[in-house]
Amino acid sequence: MIRDKGEFARNIKQQIERLDNLPAMPEIARDLLRLRNNANADIKMLAEVVERDPSLAAQIMRYARLSIFGYGSKINSIQKALTQVLGFDMGLHMAVGMTAGQQLHMPPGGPLGREAFWRHSVYSATLVQDLGNALPAAQRPQAGLLYLAGLLHNFGFLLLGHLHPTEFTFVNHVYAQSSSAAIREIELQLLGVRHELLGTWLMQAWDMPEEVIITTREHHYPDYDGKHSTYAKLTLLADRALARYGLGDGDSVEFPRTTLETLGMTEEQITTVVERLLGVSEELNVLVEQLAA
Repeated sequence: MIRDKGEFARNIKQQIERLDNLPAMPEIARDLLRLRNNANADIKMLAEVVERDPSLAAQIMRYARLSIFGYGSKINSIQKALTQVLGFDMGLHMAVGMTAGQQLHMPPGGPLGREAFWRHSVYSATLVQDLGNALPAAQRPQAGLLYLAGLLHNFGFLLLGHLHPTEFTFVNHVYAQSSSAAIREIELQLLGVRHELLGTWLMQAWDMPEEVIITTREHHYPDYDGKHSTYAKLTLLADRALARYGLGDGDSVEFPRTTLETLGMTEEQITTVVERLLGVSEELNVLVEQLAA
């Protein structure tokens, strides 16, 4: 379909760097990142930013009302959602992730389309955070940043669908018809570039936290052992765990032994966390629908 795959990849990178046909990060997301770098920022300031976007506020409150937290309808304001359930760190990074993709649009159907993309993103983010909580305190990544990394790690698909919907639709169709080929093999064969590289370019252009950039780039590579590798390894485990239930693009359902050993986790431990997550799937799916609308 694409005659010069190297040129296609170079063109996408140039589009990202010049922001051609690509909206800048939403201003509210930039304001949230500024709060992240403000040592004097507090929950009141965060609530004021979130409340400027009614859709974002509704999404944050819906998450805080999940039955796993036990508050339900008692959470009737953003202030309560942040104070009683999420906290500043988690609330801020969740808000950044939910606003980041607002102006990027992709075709809706198929295993990589808009609804499937956001379902995998929301489930991954929630699962990655829960897996992180299972680690010893000294090894545990920052919860909110881990959620953000899990939510954004597949943004390369969203970017491709936004910039090149025809090529995205073709990849989506081939992947849907394939019974064995992994999405990364299909991407390389048809486009000459994989989604994790596209996503990495976008995260860099948007000046996202380094942990998010590295997770986006390395989440398919079990042997990565560099800076912030815990974020990438947890995201890899989440992807493969969800793939067992037909969710997402995980290129395997096997948990690498070295990854489990490095994190000090067991397969049974991961399965327990996943089953707890799936127990609130109906609630999470409502959030997915809001993000995919």
